[in-house]
Amino acid sequence: MEQNIDSTIKALLIMDVQNATVNSLKDSSAILKQLNKVILKARAKKMPLIYVVVGFRKGYPELSPSNKAFARLRIANMNLGARSIKYRTAILNG
Repeated sequence: MEQNIDSTIKALLIMDVQNATVNSLKDSSAILKQLNKVILKARAKKMPLIYVVVGFRKGYPELSPSNKAFARLRIANMNLGARSIKYRTAILNG
């Protein structure tokens, strides 16, 4: 699929392309390939890239025990500094 970047877009926001997230996908290679194409086009247009990660302090005090959406993050070791929250190198390097 061809990816075009609208000239009115001022930045590219890239979220949750972290080891734990990407490793949980069935076929991450296709998604990463497309994302890399978009990133390269954004860089060619000198567009700012904003990378957002999810990470928590030890013991996950930020998470409510009733938050089902984030319950699996405790298992994935999403503590700040853990390898699981690091961005995929291929995404950072394009």
